[in-house]
Amino acid sequence: LCLSRWGEESFHACALRRGSQTIALLGDSGVGKSSLTAHLISHGWQCLTDDLLLLRPKGHRVIAHPGVHRIKLYPEAKSHSCFFNRPGLRLTPSDPKEIIELQSWEKSTQPQALTAVYEIASHEADHPHIKPLSRLEAFQALSENLFNTITFENSRSTHLLSLATQVAEKVPHYKLFFKREWQQLPQVRKSLQ
Repeated sequence: LCLSRWGEESFHACALRRGSQTIALLGDSGVGKSSLTAHLISHGWQCLTDDLLLLRPKGHRVIAHPGVHRIKLYPEAKSHSCFFNRPGLRLTPSDPKEIIELQSWEKSTQPQALTAVYEIASHEADHPHIKPLSRLEAFQALSENLFNTITFENSRSTHLLSLATQVAEKVPHYKLFFKREWQQLPQVRKSLQ
């Protein structure tokens, strides 16, 4: 809410980088963004942000900005990643997710040019697959994954439409289908490289 009051918009997404590749993972709560993020960190990726992604168009690129350097994981996801023995803090007694601080080698602290956006979708097939999205589908995916959907003044709506349009035009978007099972995460990781 504070970001939108300052004219900035954020998306419900994780962002990671490895080498020259910086990707965003969009999706509903519980679809597996943080679980996949933890798996990628366990295999050499660096996290820009978990859960809240600030994007700014700049020339022909879109810049992903780092967020708070922590990850929120369910106990089962934590046990299947490099975080299995790291202490975490529960946000509330009723929420099983733990907040885990990232180490220096697990995080990227500088803004990065976004190279791809993946909208995560649940899928029952035995193998993950990726489908390119049209600009309209990319715009819809971005619009459906705004972090703050509560406040909508006319000026904010105009800004959001412009931002989603620019991101959809400047960055390739894909739909990433996979079954939320730990055994599929290595295949998902390979498909992202």
